[in-house]
Amino acid sequence: MEKQVALCVAIHLPTKHRHHQTPASKLSVKSSKMNSFAADKLKQAFDLITEVDKAKVRKAVQDARNKNSNLSNEELAIQFFDESRLKAAAAGFALGMPGNLLTIVPAAIADITLTTRAEVFAAACVSEIFQEGFLDADLAKHELLVPVFGASALINLQ
Repeated sequence: MEKQVALCVAIHLPTKHRHHQTPASKLSVKSSKMNSFAADKLKQAFDLITEVDKAKVRKAVQDARNKNSNLSNEELAIQFFDESRLKAAAAGFALGMPGNLLTIVPAAIADITLTTRAEVFAAACVSEIFQEGFLDADLAKHELLVPVFGASALINLQ
C-alpha cells in the first residue's frame, strides 16, 4: 500500500518536485512506519492473549477431575466456562469502577485482555478435557480462538 501511495504522489507532482521530499511523501513514510508499528503491537497483543501455559492448563484439568470425579467431560467443560464468565465479570466490574477520563482507555484495554485471556484459558482446558495433548498441536494457539471469536477467527488469521 505504501508503494501505491508513493506512486500516486509521484504521478501527481510536477517533475521538478519529484526528487524533493514533499509533505505527501513524508506522510507516506510516516504511514508505513505507523503501519509497521501497529502490526508489531497487534502481534504482541495476539501473543499475549493467546499465550497458554500448557502445564498450568493440564494441572487445572487434573485438579478439576480430581475434585469432581463424578462429573462428565461436558459438565467439567461447563464448569470451566462458568468460572471464566465469573472472572470476566469480576474483572469488568473492578476495572469499570474508576470514573476518571484518564483511566477509561487503559481500563478498557485491560478488561478486554483479561477477559480474552480467561476465555482462551477456559477453551484450552476444555480442549484438554476432550482431547488430551491438544495443546501440543501446531495450530492449537489459533484454534483456541474459535470458541472465543467464532469460526471467522481462523479465516482472518490465515
